[in-house]
Amino acid sequence: MPDIQVLRYTIPFILPLVLLGVFVFRTYNTANYTDYMGTGVVEGTILKHPYIKNGRQAFQVGNLTVMTGLYPKYKLGDMIRVITNEDKAVLGIVYYPHLEVTGHIGFLNKISDFRDRIIRKIQKLLPEPHADLVLGMTIGHKDDVPSSFNEMLSTIKDGYYLKGTLGGQVNPGTGEFLFNAQYGFKIVNCELKELVKGVSLTGSILSTLKNISLVAKDLEFSSGTCGKDGQHVPVGDGAPHIKIDLARVGGQE
Repeated sequence: MPDIQVLRYTIPFILPLVLLGVFVFRTYNTANYTDYMGTGVVEGTILKHPYIKNGRQAFQVGNLTVMTGLYPKYKLGDMIRVITNEDKAVLGIVYYPHLEVTGHIGFLNKISDFRDRIIRKIQKLLPEPHADLVLGMTIGHKDDVPSSFNEMLSTIKDGYYLKGTLGGQVNPGTGEFLFNAQYGFKIVNCELKELVKGVSLTGSILSTLKNISLVAKDLEFSSGTCGKDGQHVPVGDGAPHIKIDLARVGGQE
């Protein structure tokens, strides 16, 4: 009975908010496109939080994805006029167009400001990449997450790239591990150089996790077997490319 009472008093408050959200989305998500002497003009409202990607600020106005500089900073609820010379820009992506803010939707701006305060507090409380992982899972924060190995490689001046696995072991009492890679390459000035053979990665699980600074969005899985004394069971594993800032790597060049 208490649960029914809660629903009885809660639904009248939630339903108007849902209807208001649908109305706002349908009203402001329609981008108007006009053409003046070959110049595309798109007008609409930012209804998804802008994010940072590869040093650019990115956001959507209707069906148009806008890539522009980091400043001035745009936010949810800004009403934008996009002026570009690209033909039919409303159908694609436009880089560094002329932008004009024509108005604001006040309560959406306040939501954006509240979200920014949450991001700043989490980033102060947690080290990277843990802060970005928490923010990504909770509020969809996704600034500057590398999408591929090449993007991650461009951030490494000196290091090693380990590929494949030849097995390993973990001491469950101390958390120390040993991982043997199939092969590796030395990284010099963001480029793969000479091949490294017999390479291994050792360290403490918790310390290594703390030193992870980047996780790419290229997760892949593979299948195999695991066992001992002639007994085998099918298993699978997988991971994206991961950048570890500090680790013990050994092997022969």
